[in-house]
Amino acid sequence: MRPTKLTISAFGPYAGVETLDLNSLGENGLYLITGTTGAGKTSIFDAIAYALYDKPSGSVRNDAMLRSKYASDTAETFVELEFVCDDRYYTVRRSPEYVRRKTRGEGTTKQPARAELRLPDGRIIDKSKTEVTNAITQIIGVDREQFFQIAMIAQGDFRKVLLANTQERKEIFREIFKTHKFEKIQNKIKDEFGKVKEEYNAVKHSLVLYMGGISCADTSENYAPFQSAKRGELTTAETTELLRLLLAEDEQTKATVSQRLSGLEHRLEQVNADVGKAQAYAKALEEYQLKSAQAPRVKIAVDEAEAVYTREKGRESEEKALTESIIALEGLLPEYDVLDGLQTEIRGLTAKLDMDTSQTARLKKSFADQTARIEALKEQSKAYEGAGERRAKAESEKALLCSELQKTEELGKDLRTLQDAQR
Repeated sequence: MRPTKLTISAFGPYAGVETLDLNSLGENGLYLITGTTGAGKTSIFDAIAYALYDKPSGSVRNDAMLRSKYASDTAETFVELEFVCDDRYYTVRRSPEYVRRKTRGEGTTKQPARAELRLPDGRIIDKSKTEVTNAITQIIGVDREQFFQIAMIAQGDFRKVLLANTQERKEIFREIFKTHKFEKIQNKIKDEFGKVKEEYNAVKHSLVLYMGGISCADTSENYAPFQSAKRGELTTAETTELLRLLLAEDEQTKATVSQRLSGLEHRLEQVNADVGKAQAYAKALEEYQLKSAQAPRVKIAVDEAEAVYTREKGRESEEKALTESIIALEGLLPEYDVLDGLQTEIRGLTAKLDMDTSQTARLKKSFADQTARIEALKEQSKAYEGAGERRAKAESEKALLCSELQKTEELGKDLRTLQDAQR
């Protein structure tokens, strides 16, 4: 930003209208404002600062002190500044709030504050003082505090700079340009740098320790740098690059070993196939030898089987007789069924003994008949005892018949006991 024209009216020590053609000072270098004490040098600073940021340059001045006490009642207090920024021209005009005499009648009235900014395209911003200030800050790119740190050096501060020593000059410039925050940032950066350096040294130490656990063949072209890294003579970047090269060597070695391993695995598969064939041949040979050793015993067993077959074939007539006997025994099976019916009848008769005494005679007669039949069956059973030895099924039927006979005898005992009870 470069100011080109400043107009002051009833402002500070200036009772009338004063115009400063700053454009005549040129476009390069510094502007130096000089004059005797009270000549109004600071008021020029105040006017520029007020026009841009709605506040004068000093910290002790306020809006009520901006109107010149020498101004007439009809004089208007304002500051108008024309400036150029990025080759574009702007005009800002401000009037502070002040009390003036009424144009009609007696007494005074309060003149409200006004602000107006004319843009290069002709548009005007005049809604509020804050809006005008924000627009100028956005155009120039710095706020009021930053503007005074980089654009203007106030009266008195320059003399301090000329007479001060180096350290004092630092303090003066720090105060003039308000660089305390940068000193704090610098100190903070220094502290952070110390912490980072400590962390770096710790990481470097750890890296050296880790390098101690890494091996490298003495035939490798990276063996000499590897030894230097173990001694901590390389930078972190060099150590990292060395590790990358070692990893590349390992990958190449891994590929070579994998290729050899693949060939060995293929060879192993062939060997396993040959071993399988050999094992199958050995098993077949063992079975052949075992069968050869068993051949005499097998021949003996075959001869014995043939003898048994011949002997059994000669007993066909006997087998035929046994078959006929079995058929005859199977013909007796209905008689066994009759026996089962008789046993059922006996149980029924026994259940009826308690009903009526008149049934006792009939039961006695039936018992005698059944006993006779049982005796007859016993005789028949004795006739077939020899066949039961040849036929297991007939023996089983006999055992069942004997069981039923026993039950019948027990029934006879019960009948005798009943008779005794009746008597």
